[in-house]
Amino acid sequence: MPNTWVREFGKSVAYRVFDLAHLEHLATRRGVAHIMNLHRVHPEPSPYWPPIHPDDLDWLIRRLKRLGTFVDIREVAAVPVIDRARIFALSFDDGYADYLEFALPVLESHGVPSNLNVIADSVLSGQPIWSARLYEALAGIEGDRVSIINDLMPEMPVGHLTGSPEHIGFGISNHLRRLPLTERILAITAIEAISKQDKRRVRALTTAEVKALPPSVHVGAHGGTHEPMTAASIDEFLDDFAMCRDLFQNHLCLPLTTYAFPLGGYRQDQVDVLLREGVSQVLVVDELATRGGIPLLPRLTVGGTAKGQYLVKSVGASTRLGGR
Repeated sequence: MPNTWVREFGKSVAYRVFDLAHLEHLATRRGVAHIMNLHRVHPEPSPYWPPIHPDDLDWLIRRLKRLGTFVDIREVAAVPVIDRARIFALSFDDGYADYLEFALPVLESHGVPSNLNVIADSVLSGQPIWSARLYEALAGIEGDRVSIINDLMPEMPVGHLTGSPEHIGFGISNHLRRLPLTERILAITAIEAISKQDKRRVRALTTAEVKALPPSVHVGAHGGTHEPMTAASIDEFLDDFAMCRDLFQNHLCLPLTTYAFPLGGYRQDQVDVLLREGVSQVLVVDELATRGGIPLLPRLTVGGTAKGQYLVKSVGASTRLGGR
């Protein structure tokens, strides 16, 4: 625990120094595109999965616009980045309604395009992914959350977890991920039942809301169910992709040209399937910048709780400061 605290404190100091010294001017590579992978944007904090505040997103875009140019991810895939250019692109995953309410107004105020990747099951059901439901339910539980969940699931106890609420939430999420999806949803529903969170704040965008998005938003798929595809057979992968195809063809009436692998894991044979199916942009989370001009595009995960942290991750400098 002390070592963890020291490490986290050291990183927070490094992020602050990076921000105040404007080190992004030195750290940001030229000749590559930095595709930033974001999730929730919301003004209200969440201890278990902190969203980016809209004001912080506005600040981040302002800082990065001084360095380079924001483009659509389709441009990154189509054309290699010229040698001296610094290119940025925004890619949001999971399709939360707060993208429409809080992120999009910021993006439109800057005139920057974005990519939004939605989950078929979430759009059609209105339910956010199970982990988002878990984090929201945890925030409404009073007392020792780990002990309460251990009592709730004695046949599969979480065990002993320490650290920040964010680390505890991630530990519980990883533990529940071992369950089959149907059992996982039952466990989440039981946790929600003992939570005192009286009003759910996290919801998925509806079909009508996605269809009404402006042309500056390029909509892609983020899986049928958001289950990891790393260990899935090709037949299982095709079944999941069929849910995406159905959503785009029969409900959204949009071309399906972009697919973002859920949870970042992927295999080359799955990428080959997507290219044969007419997908032009395949997004992964390899924590790398890209020279572009190819369909397989790595992204940089942007999250955390501090402005400097967002900046460090956006320019791909996080591994140089001791972790992601």
